[in-house]
Amino acid sequence: MAATQKVLAIIFDLDNTLIDTRNADTFAFKEVKKVLVSQFPDVDADDVVRAFRKYLVEAEKDPNEIIPVAEWRTELWQRALNSCHPKDAAYLLYRTWMTGRLEHMTFSEDVKKLLARLCKDYKLLLMTNGPSGIQREKMAKCGADKYFDGIIVSGEQPHPKPDISIFETAFEMLSATPEECIMVGDCLSTDIQGGLDSGCRATVWIDPQRQNKEIYFPSPTYSIASVLDLEMVLDDINGIASLSQ
Repeated sequence: MAATQKVLAIIFDLDNTLIDTRNADTFAFKEVKKVLVSQFPDVDADDVVRAFRKYLVEAEKDPNEIIPVAEWRTELWQRALNSCHPKDAAYLLYRTWMTGRLEHMTFSEDVKKLLARLCKDYKLLLMTNGPSGIQREKMAKCGADKYFDGIIVSGEQPHPKPDISIFETAFEMLSATPEECIMVGDCLSTDIQGGLDSGCRATVWIDPQRQNKEIYFPSPTYSIASVLDLEMVLDDINGIASLSQ
């Protein structure tokens, strides 16, 4: 087979791909528990946090998209408190949680160095699902504008990943064809599925557990333990004749 051309662009997911969102959440909830224990001793801190996390999974934003995200999540804290405290208490928990999360949502020095190297040879685009205000705040904290040629937040688009339309927007922003792009992310159902459906040259799954990618669906082209291993994958993609071999 004829050799394929070099990868032109890399599309990155944000959460748990470039930043450790899980660790940030763990830290933030510990901070919330400290506030609950010190200021609201009449409630069980673990129960309140557990309830909030459940509500957040069920609906991280207003399904009708009427209530602003900050207000919606404050209401979730209010529900978690079982409405036994005024809204000021719920807002305190919300701000403690958000401040704690943002404090740890930064690019590590190693990730910064990786992006600095990659942006010399590739076009880079950041594509993240989530409410616009929340995700933009994270990216501002990371200084993402310094490294990326384009940023796409699903809350500003008609549809989130894995919808093909958001990938088509990415290809247009990058002035690249799907075959010139790879998709890198930690979520099989959004990042990998979207990359496959949109025809990306390759998909790279960030899987710290190093599971057998062949037993998962959708099956990514590559799986790596950390985004810091991406350059080895790029060397492989750029040095082989065809990914279908």
